[in-house]
Amino acid sequence: MTKFFRTAPALGVLLGACALTLLPTVSLAEGSHQFGYNQRLVDYQASLAPTGAGNPVYGIDDNSSSQFVDIVAAGEVINVSLCGASQSDDIGVIIYNPSGTQVFSTTAGSANMSCTDNPITSASLTAPFRYTTTATGAYRIQLRNISGTEYGDSYFERWDISVTPNLGTNPNPQTAAGRLYAFSWNMNAPTFADVSGTTDANLYALVPGGRPDTNYIWQLDLNKMAGRGYNIIANAFGVDSPNSGFSTPLTGNSATYLYPVYLSVPVVAEEEPALAPVVTNVGFVDNENEDNGISPGPTYTDGVQDEGTFNFTSDVNGTYAIFVDVDKDNVFGDPDDVFLLGPATVGANSVTWDGRDPNGDILDLGTYNARVAVRLGEYHFVANDIETSGGGVDNGLTIYKSSQSGVLSNTLLYWDDITFLGAAAGGTSTRPDGAVSGTPEGTHTWGNFTTGGFGNERLIDTYVYGLSTVVSTSVVITDNDTNTLIGVDGTITVDEFIARNDVLNITVTDPDLNTGAGAIEQVIVSVVNNATGEIETVTLTETGANTGVFAGVLPTTFAATAGASNSGNMNGDEGDTLTASYEDAQTSGGTQQTRTDTGTIAFDTDGDNVFDPADIDDDNDGIPDASEPAGDFDSDGRANSLDIDADGDGIPDNIEAQPEGNYRAPLGVDTDGDGLDNRYDTDNGGVAITITNTDGTGLADYLDTDADDDGVLDAIEGHDANQNGVADVTPAGADTDNDGLDNAYDTVVSPAAGNANGSNAPLQNTDGDATRDWRDADDDNDTENTVDEDANNDNNWANDDADLDGIPDYLESSITDADGDGTPAELDPNEADACVPDPFNINCGNDTDGDGISNAVEISVGLDPNDADTDNDGLTDGAEVGADGTQGAGETSALDADTDDDGLGDGVEVDGSGPLAPFGATDPLDADTDNDLLNDGLEAGLTSGVSAGVSDGNNTPYGGTVGFVADADPASTTNPNNPDTDGDSLTDGVEDANQNGQTVNTIGGTGTGGTGETNPGVADTDGDGLNDGVEVNGSGPLAAYGATDPLDTDTDDGGTADGTEALADSTN
Repeated sequence: MTKFFRTAPALGVLLGACALTLLPTVSLAEGSHQFGYNQRLVDYQASLAPTGAGNPVYGIDDNSSSQFVDIVAAGEVINVSLCGASQSDDIGVIIYNPSGTQVFSTTAGSANMSCTDNPITSASLTAPFRYTTTATGAYRIQLRNISGTEYGDSYFERWDISVTPNLGTNPNPQTAAGRLYAFSWNMNAPTFADVSGTTDANLYALVPGGRPDTNYIWQLDLNKMAGRGYNIIANAFGVDSPNSGFSTPLTGNSATYLYPVYLSVPVVAEEEPALAPVVTNVGFVDNENEDNGISPGPTYTDGVQDEGTFNFTSDVNGTYAIFVDVDKDNVFGDPDDVFLLGPATVGANSVTWDGRDPNGDILDLGTYNARVAVRLGEYHFVANDIETSGGGVDNGLTIYKSSQSGVLSNTLLYWDDITFLGAAAGGTSTRPDGAVSGTPEGTHTWGNFTTGGFGNERLIDTYVYGLSTVVSTSVVITDNDTNTLIGVDGTITVDEFIARNDVLNITVTDPDLNTGAGAIEQVIVSVVNNATGEIETVTLTETGANTGVFAGVLPTTFAATAGASNSGNMNGDEGDTLTASYEDAQTSGGTQQTRTDTGTIAFDTDGDNVFDPADIDDDNDGIPDASEPAGDFDSDGRANSLDIDADGDGIPDNIEAQPEGNYRAPLGVDTDGDGLDNRYDTDNGGVAITITNTDGTGLADYLDTDADDDGVLDAIEGHDANQNGVADVTPAGADTDNDGLDNAYDTVVSPAAGNANGSNAPLQNTDGDATRDWRDADDDNDTENTVDEDANNDNNWANDDADLDGIPDYLESSITDADGDGTPAELDPNEADACVPDPFNINCGNDTDGDGISNAVEISVGLDPNDADTDNDGLTDGAEVGADGTQGAGETSALDADTDDDGLGDGVEVDGSGPLAPFGATDPLDADTDNDLLNDGLEAGLTSGVSAGVSDGNNTPYGGTVGFVADADPASTTNPNNPDTDGDSLTDGVEDANQNGQTVNTIGGTGTGGTGETNPGVADTDGDGLNDGVEVNGSGPLAAYGATDPLDTDTDDGGTADGTEALADSTN
C-alpha cells in the first residue's frame, strides 16, 4: 500500500537562523559509510512520485525528497559521489542555494564511484560532482537516478555528500561532519527478513530548545533495524492528532516531518536551554467560562457545557502534555488516563477536551486530578512500516541526549505500543515513568525479521523530551453543569526563611483535591528562584487519606547561579526568594486562582536560630542592628551589624560598647525570639546598652581603633600583658566561625551566639586606676598623657624607652622612684637596684670619678680612678667593664679605645654618632657587625683608625686601632648594620670582592662583556633592570632561564637588555 508521511509548511528555512560555526579546513564527508552500506537511498523522483503502482511515497514536497548541506564558510565545496542501482545507471545532481535558487545541475552516463566498495575510502571519491559555494547557509540537493523510474530501481547503492575546503581536497567518507541532513531519509533496504538488511546507524535530530539560540540534539541509536522500504523523520508529536503520543496502525493514521535529521552531530547546533518553561494560569474551564466542570452529552445533559478547555500560559514554545487521572490511582499517564499532546506556544494556550478517555468513552461523574506539562525539545521518532527493531530481547533502538561536542548522556524514553495496538499484539509501553537510555528497559525492541514483524503496517512511536514544567489542576464531570461549582479556598505555605543548603518545606491545604475516597493523593507545585529564574516542580503527597493536606520538601544547594531546572534540587544564595505556587482549580467563588507563598534563603549570622531578616541583632553583640552604622569599618568582609568586633581590634563590641566599670554580660536568653538578648531587650525587662565613646569625638569605642585617642591602638593597649608596648597577639587574618572576631583573638569557635565576649584580650590596667589602658589617656598616671610620650615622634610609642628596660616610657612613670636611687621609673632600667642606673649615687659607695667602679678596684686593674673614661672612647669605665673593673664577656675594654679594631671608637659605635650617624650604632665587640666581610670602619668610609693615647687624669696609657684597612674610596659607603646595603641579595663583601671599599668595574653591553666588581651600593650595577643578586643566582624572573652577568646589560648579546627579556618579553 502507499505509505504516506505528510509534510509540514515552511520548513525550508528551519536552519536558516541557526548560528554557523567556522570549522578547520579538513574534508567532511557523510553518506553510505554512516548510514550503512546495505541501506540504499531513494532518489528525489522516486521519493516524490514513483511511477510504479503501490510504491511507497515518502516525499510530498521538495524538502522531504531532498538532502541538505550546511555551509559555514563561503567557498567551501560540495562534493557529490553516486552509484545508482547499477554501475551503468545515469545519475544527476541539482543544487539550490539557501535562497532557493538553482545554482548547479549536472548529469553523468554512469556512476562516479563504485557500487561495491566496502568500506568506501578517500580513493573511492576522486571524481565527485563539485560545486563551489558562494554563501553560507543550507543548500538543498536533489539526487537523481535518471535510469530508474520507480521505487524499486530508482535508488543509490552507494552515495556520499562531502564538504571540502577547496577543489583540490578529496573527500574522506569516514570523517563525519555534522553537515548533511534530511527532513525525511527515504530508504530502500535489500531485505527485512534477516540481519543482512539491518542498519545500526546513529542519527541526530536537531530540535529547537524553546528559548532563543538553543537546541536539543537527540541521537537515535538504531540497532538491527530492518525495514524493506522505510523513511526516518523527526517531529514533536509523533503520529498526527488525535492519536499523538501513541503507536498506531498505519491505516487511517499519518505522521508529519518537522525537524532535520543529521548523520552526525550538527555543526550548527546551539547549546541546550538551562531554564525550564514558566507555566502559569493553568486550569480547566467549561465552554461557557463558568467553572471547571462539564456535563458531556449525550451521557449527561446534552448541549449544556459538553466540553471545556485546559488553559495555560507559557513563556516558551514547546509541546504540551495533558493528563487526566481517570482511574484515580495517582499515576498520571497510564493506559487508562487521558493523554493530550500538542504544540505549546508563547503566551496563552487553550486545549479543548470533551470529557472522553482514549477509547472515546465519557468519564464517570466525579472530580479528577489533572496535570498540564510544557516540555522543551520533544522529539518523536515514528518508525513507518519498519518490521523489526533489534529482533531479540532488549536489543532494539534507544535515544540519547548529545552535547554539541558529541558527548552522550542518558535520558528517559517513552513509548506506548499497547493503547491503540492492543496488548495482545505483543507490544510494550514505558508510560508513564519512561525508561533510561541504553538500559534493557530503555531499548525499544520489536519484530522478528519476518514479513509480519510487529512493525509491519504500523507507526511505532518512540519519544523523548528535555526540560519540562508540570502543574496540577482538576476537572469535574457533572450530570448537569448549569450551576457554578463551589469549592474550598486552598492555601500554600512555605518556610518563611531557610538557611543555605537547607530544605524548603511546602504545604498545600485544599480539600477539593480529595478526588479518590481513601486514596493518598498528590499535587504538584512549582517553585521559582526569583533571583535566577531556576524552576523546580515538587510533588506533594497527602499526609493521610482524605486529609486534604499535602506536604513535601525541596532541597537547596548554596550557589549564586541557576542550576538545571527540574533537577529536584534548587540552587540558591542568601537573599534569594523562592516562590511556590499551585493552581486552586475550585475556590469558594467558583473561580480558579493561583495560590502562592514566598520564602527567603537567609543567613542566621549569629546562630541563635533567628534568621537575619527577623533578627534585630544579627551578630548578637547586644547592639541593635538599627543602631550600628552601615558599612564594614574594619574591611574584613563583614558588615558592622554582622561583626562582633567591628573595628577589628580584638576587643568584642559587646565589651567596648558598654561603659567602663559597668559591664553587663549577656544572659544567653531571648524570650521573645527577636534576636536581642534579654539583658539588653527592653521588651523583656532588660536595659539597652548606652554606647560609650571614651574620647568624646568621632566614633564610639566599638568602632574606634584608638578609643582613648592617645595614639596607641586598642589592638596594642588591649593586648599587652607583658607591658612592652607591642601587641601580644598578631591577627591571623582568618575567621573560621565567621563572627567577625579574628581567630587569633577568638576563644569560642562558633557563631556569635554565646560568643559576644569570647576574646582573649587581657585588657590590662598598667597604673591600676579605674580605667583600663585602652580607655586611659595617661596609662602610667604620671600626669603626662600617653599621646605626648612619643619622644621621637615616629608614631611608635613602643620604641620610646629612655632606660632601655623593654618597657616603653608611656607605661613607666616619670614621677615614681621605687628603689630610691633618685632616678624615676621611666629612666631606671632596674627599679629594684639602687645602684642602677647610677652606681655613683650615695647609696652605692665612694667613687672619685663617678664611673661606677670604686677607686680601689680601678687602681688594682690599672684604670685611672680620676678619669671616668680612661681610654677616651666616649664610654665611662664602669659602662665598659662594670663595677668589678674587669673586662668580661660582652664588655668593651676600658683600656682600648677601639676594642674590636674596626677603626671606630667604642663610644662612637655604642651611640651611633660621627661617621655612624647615617647608619646607627654598631657592635663595638665585632669589627664586622653585619658579617658582610667588610669592617665597620671601612664601610663607614674611614681612612684611618683610632689612635692610642693616655688618660686625662693619671696619664694611664690605652690602646687604639690595630691593623686597620683604610677605605680606598671614602666617598662611597655601605651600611655596617646591613650586610646587603643595596638589597640585591648579594652581601656587600661579596660585591666588593677585594674588600677595599672601592668598586672597580667595566660594564658590558651587546657584543662586549663586563669585568670587575658589582657595586654594593647599587642594586642593579649594569642597569639592565635586573638586580645583581637575581642575575648572579638566576632567581625570580630568571628562574626559568638561569643566571646572567650583572656587569653586562645584554648577557646573551641578543640585542635586548636582560631585564627586558626576562620581565617584559618573557624570553631568555
